[in-house]
Amino acid sequence: MVDRQLVDMREFLNENVVRAVSRLLVGGLSNTLPYTVPTMLQRYLPVALLHSLTWTLTNTITRAVTHTLAPTLAISLSRPAAEQYACSECYYRNGYCDLCSWSPHKRTVLQFQTDYLSDFYSDTFSDHYTGGATAPWIGGGGS
Repeated sequence: MVDRQLVDMREFLNENVVRAVSRLLVGGLSNTLPYTVPTMLQRYLPVALLHSLTWTLTNTITRAVTHTLAPTLAISLSRPAAEQYACSECYYRNGYCDLCSWSPHKRTVLQFQTDYLSDFYSDTFSDHYTGGATAPWIGGGGS
């Protein structure tokens, strides 16, 4: 009999406490959250976004620019302008091919070298400009 009364009392208290606390919480949160959350977001979100976007953009743009410029510069600077013109004419219009000394093998070797070097330098520059850290959201802290 006493056990049944304890069980009934526990259920009564649980239901009423939960109901009362829920009403108080909903009322209190409804009054404070509309003002607190926007204020906190305004205060902290721009800083967090700026920090993570700076790292992401620096990392991505550095790698993209390096991968774009390396092959172009390697090909442009590896032969004289006259030969560059002749090879371009040969490639696009089948003219002046006898003045172009570039073989498919030379192009393959150059492509391999530029791929390797652009990978190396894009990693090197990206690490330099981002402080060598991992992404801030991964736990590295960024720069």
